[in-house]
Amino acid sequence: MKKYVLLVLVLCLLSGCQNSSSKVITFPFPDVWRNQYKVSVLLDPSQHTYQSKIELTLKNTSWDVWDKIVLRDYPSQFKDEKDGGLSLIQNVMTSDKDVLAYLRLDDPTIVEVMLAAPLAPGEIITISMDYQAYVPELNARFGYVENKADAIDFYLGNSLPILAVYENGQWVCEPYFSDGECFYSETADYLVTVTVPNNFTVIGTGDKLNTVNGENQKTIEYTASSVRDYALVIGNDYQCVSQMEDGILYNSYYHSANQNIGIGSLITLINETKALNKQLGEYPYQTMNTVETYMDMQGMEYPQLIMIAEYMHGNESTIRHELVHQWFYNIVGNNGYQVAWLDESIATYLAEKSLSEHIGRIDQSYNEYPDENSYVNAMYFCGGAMYTRLANRFGKDQLIAILQDYLLTYAYSQAATKDLLGMLIRGLGEESLEIFKDYFDETTLTEASTQ
Repeated sequence: MKKYVLLVLVLCLLSGCQNSSSKVITFPFPDVWRNQYKVSVLLDPSQHTYQSKIELTLKNTSWDVWDKIVLRDYPSQFKDEKDGGLSLIQNVMTSDKDVLAYLRLDDPTIVEVMLAAPLAPGEIITISMDYQAYVPELNARFGYVENKADAIDFYLGNSLPILAVYENGQWVCEPYFSDGECFYSETADYLVTVTVPNNFTVIGTGDKLNTVNGENQKTIEYTASSVRDYALVIGNDYQCVSQMEDGILYNSYYHSANQNIGIGSLITLINETKALNKQLGEYPYQTMNTVETYMDMQGMEYPQLIMIAEYMHGNESTIRHELVHQWFYNIVGNNGYQVAWLDESIATYLAEKSLSEHIGRIDQSYNEYPDENSYVNAMYFCGGAMYTRLANRFGKDQLIAILQDYLLTYAYSQAATKDLLGMLIRGLGEESLEIFKDYFDETTLTEASTQ
């Protein structure tokens, strides 16, 4: 089917779904410092690698003097997988040409870069490096998949080394795990160029600025403002159907044999985003992408880009769950290892029809649960059930109003358990403690109640 026929069909399917309500809550990008990443990426599909030149301009926003900075290099987590490897970092230097030494810790994702001179509070430094990552053969958020002859997908979530969060006098560096989100980062701005062979499609975080076509390869340029990470999906078997609605360009990327999946995902993407705009506040970016993948996990969220497993594309709640993360994880950030309930529990509640039977602690770090199943049950099902019970007891409108206040208060910054829990207790009243005691320990409740 030709592209214009696809667009006509989508327009027809979307008719009658327009949002006539005025949108009140907005999240304009704040006029504050954000670290700046300028990156060029060159993919070598045959070698399953990509090379990057990275320039990071950062500011010491703490009250401490820094003698080093810490980067998280998540691609190195997969060094022992087939085709994986320890990322290669070379030519680390400042804009003044000071060569910087770096140290990779026992956890291969942690890279300490020693500064040539102490960086005082408020000072800015620009550091550049050459970087090469090895993509493992994995049907995961970072990996490549060859699902049929002459077709290959690259899923490059957490694809670039980024600055770790400096908090309470230390760099926060929890270990990686695969059955949930363990990431933690501040918002930053990105300018990224990606060079691939001409027959490959590139889907990236941000807004596409332009494409330069060469004889054998092409270069696509993206810009992204106030996002927490940068992700790419690249493949030579993707088609796209798109639609502009209310100033947002929606793109649904699908494998060439799955046109119906692509159209259905686009309709769901638009309708669910509109619903969340009314419920939580306006999506603040100009582009939103959903991408069909062969991942074994149902879905994975990144700023302006969600990866959905092929077998889940007919499930609207999966797309909605990952979309909610554009608000809870991207607009308001949190430590995914320590306090995943701040985003996963909300996303589960807003995506599922009803959860109310699950009870259990949700205020623990990943390592405090006896196994991964216990962790997943707590963050998703127990946390979702808690919100369902609160809505049933106090009314969904009141609960959503508090979540809107939370979003406005902490937009583009990071929040902790005491921040959201304190707002919920104050907003719902002391009667809510009867429910909260089933999910938080007494110390957590006391700290939040005295906020």
